[in-house]
Amino acid sequence: MENGEKKKDIAAETEDGELSQEWKNKKKHIFILSSSGRPIYSRFGDELKICTIMGVIQAIVSFVAVGGDSIKSIIAGDHRIVFLLKGPLYFVLVTSNKEPITELQRQLEYLYNQIISTLTLAVNKIYASNSNYDLRGLLSGTEKFIDSLIKTSAIQLSYFINAKSILKLPYSIRFNTTTILQSAPAKPSSVAYAIMLCQDQVVNFIRPKKHLLQNEDLNLITNFIRLSPSIKQYESWIPLCLPKFNSSGYLHCYITYLIPEIDLSLLLLSTNSDYQNFHALSAFKNQVEKQLWAAEIMEFLKDWMNNSKWKYTVKDCNVEGVWHFVYKNLNFNQYSCPEVGPPYNCDEVEQKRLFKIYQKMKHRVVREEFIENKEGPVEPSAEVSRAHKVYYQRSDRETIVAWITNVFELFVVFGPDESKSVCIRACNKLRDWLKKEEDSIFIAKESVW
Repeated sequence: MENGEKKKDIAAETEDGELSQEWKNKKKHIFILSSSGRPIYSRFGDELKICTIMGVIQAIVSFVAVGGDSIKSIIAGDHRIVFLLKGPLYFVLVTSNKEPITELQRQLEYLYNQIISTLTLAVNKIYASNSNYDLRGLLSGTEKFIDSLIKTSAIQLSYFINAKSILKLPYSIRFNTTTILQSAPAKPSSVAYAIMLCQDQVVNFIRPKKHLLQNEDLNLITNFIRLSPSIKQYESWIPLCLPKFNSSGYLHCYITYLIPEIDLSLLLLSTNSDYQNFHALSAFKNQVEKQLWAAEIMEFLKDWMNNSKWKYTVKDCNVEGVWHFVYKNLNFNQYSCPEVGPPYNCDEVEQKRLFKIYQKMKHRVVREEFIENKEGPVEPSAEVSRAHKVYYQRSDRETIVAWITNVFELFVVFGPDESKSVCIRACNKLRDWLKKEEDSIFIAKESVW
């Protein structure tokens, strides 16, 4: 929540029934309601006290539907109103922030996936039998996950880049971890995914041959773990629906922390709901943990994390003029970026501004029509700038370059005085450095059961 406040502490209405100024001043409102107009969730204020707004939303959706259309968004002055209609569930976002509408729609998709992660698509059957059903009872206790997704989906790169964040590690450590996970005895046949996480980043994972580990599902998992500190103390057994894997049913997730002080966790997602399977997974974990200690991988990870060896800066890349960058490998569907440094590390406001720079740049380049330049970035002329896979933008605060190919996306921020030629040379050097470091910053070959 903004400034650490609780949403229910914000009065939506004054004593005379008018919407309070405090409530109106919030820059981003999100409402979830049923197709019958029944309130389910409001980011700020008590959803029951803004029933009138929910009713207006339902009326707008119905009015557009009468004409055979489906409403997507409304622009009203400085405000953007974005709709996501998912069967009996309506999601609406109202904001004065200048985020692209496509990004706002993506944020609403995450909220829908969160509800499905809790209830599965059985929510459709609930409303089919009772269109006026009050869903808040079934979602009670999960509001914190929705609140967190609203915030993190707007400020974390993994959400809008739509790629996995991989912990930087020596190739040998990651390879040996994979070998141990795949060869440890007594692995139950019901295990679909094994995921090792450290501070919201992927150390390693193994997936079924026929199913990818989708980024949206992984973000739901990390959001759940981050907001469930009690699971650090015990082995946990939790039903969890991964909407991109199977939105109609649950996987059963065994979660344990291998090294709690560095947030190193192991998740084993199983298709078997039998509680006896929990004990089988626990026994398998014990075998994995024993081998990780024997191979000295656990001690290595403790030292690696405690001494921040997993981080890197733009100075490590040895490319002059670069302030920051984000690199997404499209073949691996993973991304990497250095620690935020000057001038953006001075406060949270500047870091958020940097994120919005990437967000707007990403939105612009994906809307462009490009041709590929295989030799590297080229300086676009006025006549053909829309046809190249390079986007260059200069302001009085920074210079931004986006380089898009069928293999990667590279977004780089420079100082305001850097010339185009300097930026282009720097992008080529960055590409070469990232290629050289590929084995440590990415999981180049996904392992399967």
